[in-house]
Amino acid sequence: DSRVHGSLIISECCIKQKNYQKAIEVLSKSSETWKYEDAVGAKMLVHFGEAYILKGDPREALKQLAEAEKISIELKSGKCLCMIYATSIKAFIMLNRYRMGFSCVDKLIKLKDNVGAEIALGHLHKAMFIPELSHLHFCRAYFLHKNYLNDKYHHIELRVWIAGSLKSFGLYQQANAMYEKGRDIVEDRNLCIKGKILNGIGECQIHLANLGKERESYNKALDYHKQALKIYEDLNNSEGKTATLAHIAEAYIKLDEYDEAMKSLEEYTVGPKARVCFVKGMLLYKQDKLQEAIDSYKEARDSLKKARVMRQELAIVNLNIGSLLLLQKKFAECISVLWKAFELATDIDLSHKLYSLLQRAHMESDRKAEFDEKKVDLEETLKRRKSRYERLHEEMAKLASKTEKFLESAH
Repeated sequence: DSRVHGSLIISECCIKQKNYQKAIEVLSKSSETWKYEDAVGAKMLVHFGEAYILKGDPREALKQLAEAEKISIELKSGKCLCMIYATSIKAFIMLNRYRMGFSCVDKLIKLKDNVGAEIALGHLHKAMFIPELSHLHFCRAYFLHKNYLNDKYHHIELRVWIAGSLKSFGLYQQANAMYEKGRDIVEDRNLCIKGKILNGIGECQIHLANLGKERESYNKALDYHKQALKIYEDLNNSEGKTATLAHIAEAYIKLDEYDEAMKSLEEYTVGPKARVCFVKGMLLYKQDKLQEAIDSYKEARDSLKKARVMRQELAIVNLNIGSLLLLQKKFAECISVLWKAFELATDIDLSHKLYSLLQRAHMESDRKAEFDEKKVDLEETLKRRKSRYERLHEEMAKLASKTEKFLESAH
């Protein structure tokens, strides 16, 4: 019995450190001697579910969670059911099954887990690219329950989510300030969150540097990402390490240090490779290796499709592929890729770039009449997207100014 409880604690620590291989290994050994008939067995199944989500296997995760739900309903264990539904929502998001996710939110509300429901709604709206609602739900979760104010782990974790929602909508100054305050209060034992914070600051520094072309900010970003890399290497966290290597390579590209950028990308071994392939495409383009850059972007696109990511990310990759195909005068493939990107795009700046590229591609390939036929519909789409973007930006700016006051008063 004590060994099984020990396995639960170890697996929980492994999951927090994103080490799903170790978590599955520990839980599998315990499952050989333990029957899934009580609350401990249900928790083990929940941990299995969380580990499979980290592994990128949401369907297997849902199988484990369904078994845990049966046991918890028989035991009338509300606390365990809350864990099951919260974890199930992560799996449904990975499968783009948002209705099922919202049905789990309803179950959390019935169980009076309002904090869990707010967090789940934040993640669901983030996945559906509704950043203002995502941001609002994370803020509400933060100060809804006193336990979250006394638990530093969740206090900082929610800060990271709020900063991420600000960053996703281009409010880099506010996001950077949120990350910085999180860094000031994070403890060294919360290393995985510390790594996220350092990478978040680094990303904000790169975006802010892009606006002013400030070399010093790129160097700052590089320093933060290298600190994060050290943490993820110590934790043996392949997912965190992969993401950080891509960030480091991007900073080196901005500094025109292409050899150093390639060295970082070559360190990739395992983990999600979409971001690595995307940055490699950027680097190869800078080195005038157009076809190799296109191949790398296509690899990133295929990886993103498998991961079922947000439309916006796929649109950006297709934009880059289309741009390079245009340079190669491969007009038919270029126009096809750019149309797909335009359909996927949600951001107004990205939409305008795609509109310009589509116009140019049709002009250069003597297909101007074809473009003119669709021009009115395209411009109407741009107007709608602009209207939505301006409304969201205004809402996000208002929320951003209130967020810190909410968090400080709550804390």
